[in-house]
Amino acid sequence: RKITLENLTIRVPGYGIAVFGAGTVIRNCTIITESGVGIWSFGGGAVIENNTITVRRNNRLAKTFLPTDAAIVLQDGHGSVVRNNVMRLESDGVGISLVGSDNVTMADNVTRNWIGQRSPVSVREFK
Repeated sequence: RKITLENLTIRVPGYGIAVFGAGTVIRNCTIITESGVGIWSFGGGAVIENNTITVRRNNRLAKTFLPTDAAIVLQDGHGSVVRNNVMRLESDGVGISLVGSDNVTMADNVTRNWIGQRSPVSVREFK
């Protein structure tokens, strides 16, 4: 199934966007969230581009599933593209977390206001 989300402004206390399915497109969105994840995409072939994502604080619920907060999480996102995103992290997190995803193209992403001591990109196998 293919889902396209474009030109949205989302301001929420919980997760910004969580989508399930291959071929998801998230483009030109502004996402401000008080939780640990701005965009969480499950499924391959996703395109996440030209978004501005702000993660304001740590969220203990996110740590149940992830080792840290993240602006973008790709889970089982084989063959996805993540490009031209601006990520503002006001928490100890990462910009992009790849979980069980391979052959992902990442280009021209910027992390700002990053206070974390972790790498801006996290890659791990999902077991």
